[in-house]
Amino acid sequence: MQALVAVTIGGGVGSALRYLVSTPLNDRLPASGTAVVNVVGSLALGVLVGWYSTREGGGTAGLALGTGLLGGFTTFSAWMAESIDAFDRPGRLALTILLPVAAGLVAAWVGVLAGRSL
Repeated sequence: MQALVAVTIGGGVGSALRYLVSTPLNDRLPASGTAVVNVVGSLALGVLVGWYSTREGGGTAGLALGTGLLGGFTTFSAWMAESIDAFDRPGRLALTILLPVAAGLVAAWVGVLAGRSL
């Protein structure tokens, strides 16, 4: 239960940070805030994963910061951190990175079309 509370609080803070960072940037240049959040989140999660990899697990603090805070800030960072090992296997690279990008674009396009027809 303590882990769930930590993730929930971290996620709320991360979501608020995403809003505070991305909104002013997106107002100036559409999608720029999202890009900045995704890159910064990827860097931050990479640092966190690297730091915890040299220690004995992250425990509740690791969940609060990684899954919670950075998960609320951007899920893109988790995808990037989980995709690092794909660079050693070209077939896996396509499945881990290229296929989700293509599928996500198609799904978003279908979603927009469906939303317009409602």
